[in-house]
Amino acid sequence: MKTKFLDTIKKYSMFSDGDRVVVGLSGGADSMCLISLLDEFKAELGISLSAVHINHCIRGEEADRDEQFVRSFCERKNILLTVFRKDIPGICEKTGESTELAARRVRYECFRECPAEKIATAHSASDRIETLIFNLSRGASLNGLCSIPAVRDNIVRPLIGITRGEIEEYCKNNSVEYITDSTNLTDEYTRNKIRLNVIPELNSVNSAFEKNALRCIELLNEENAYIESLADKLFEKSITPDGGLALESLICEESVIFRRVVIKFLESNAVGEYEYSHIGIITENKGKKFAVCLPGNIRVKSDGKVLYIEDNSGKNSREELKEYIFNSDDGISFLHGNKKYSVFISREKPGEHGVYYADASKIDSALMFRSKHSGDVIRPGKGRCSKPLRKLFNEMKIPAEERDFIYVLADGKGVVFVENVGFDASRLCDRDTKEYLIVKTEEIQNEE
Repeated sequence: MKTKFLDTIKKYSMFSDGDRVVVGLSGGADSMCLISLLDEFKAELGISLSAVHINHCIRGEEADRDEQFVRSFCERKNILLTVFRKDIPGICEKTGESTELAARRVRYECFRECPAEKIATAHSASDRIETLIFNLSRGASLNGLCSIPAVRDNIVRPLIGITRGEIEEYCKNNSVEYITDSTNLTDEYTRNKIRLNVIPELNSVNSAFEKNALRCIELLNEENAYIESLADKLFEKSITPDGGLALESLICEESVIFRRVVIKFLESNAVGEYEYSHIGIITENKGKKFAVCLPGNIRVKSDGKVLYIEDNSGKNSREELKEYIFNSDDGISFLHGNKKYSVFISREKPGEHGVYYADASKIDSALMFRSKHSGDVIRPGKGRCSKPLRKLFNEMKIPAEERDFIYVLADGKGVVFVENVGFDASRLCDRDTKEYLIVKTEEIQNEE
């Protein structure tokens, strides 16, 4: 295993001589294995070593136990340790993020506060496989199916070619102590469901599943890198002097390349919030005059020859709608302006006034709260005909300037729910309904 560890570092040129490396240290088997190996080979690798631990304040005394375990280890090994305490439940309440998403975001923010050339995380080959399956379930593009990269910017993952089973065997054979996070033993979280339920089933279908999945990821990464290199060259050639994207040279390109170039164009303009449907609209209309609104009051506009980006954020003083992607099993709760939005599944039919509900079995588990999109339709009430939201809002006499501030809940099939309208008729309950997807909005009184 040590050979595989060193080969991975060499293959991806993870370290340079003199690098200061900070290790994300949770105290679990993966991170304890990583820091033990880096500590053993730090002289050979020419690096100095420190660690960072984040107490997420989720598991009470158990989280405090983890923190103390890591402190004691680093003291014994004379490794500099930085500890952050972050109230993840409190952060989720404010932002509406899932626990997993908020914890991940906060972890990397903490890592970047530590002075270091490289951040080493303990993601393993098993994590890579779980991410592949997770992203596949969400309908990810090739980028998503490439799973966790071995290197991204200054983040390196030396255990990326080593499975969790190999890591635990190493810890056992080398007397590396570690602690177990109790939440890893339940399938409450999506990734745990994949780890505890899905992967064992796939292994029962083919005992070589994990080996084959890793080979698949490597091939996908190679092909993705090739497509990216083509898109990079086209992007550089297509930027106009005033910062637009010239479409004439891209019109004949295959959609797979065109999409990549558009994404690079958006990211080069710091447009970080968009979804696949936005890219689809731009791709379908290449060579035509059109405009599409993105989250953040960003407008992408084309005169048929050049693609431009307009920032309209100063044109309306109201708080823009944020997008929230979540799993219906986990639910979500977030604040926007003076309203609190909540979505959750219940086995009991709600009796409160102003609470909307539908048949949970008729709705995909992957959901998104967002603003309206061009082409959105809904079949309101018990109507037989679907209506474009544009037409529905006209009938409801909602002013044009208000329409971008109405929340839409959507899944992979289309619009599920529209604020102040209700659920799509195809999602409503019937006598066979066993679970209810509930959407609740509450006015929040500001305390002066």
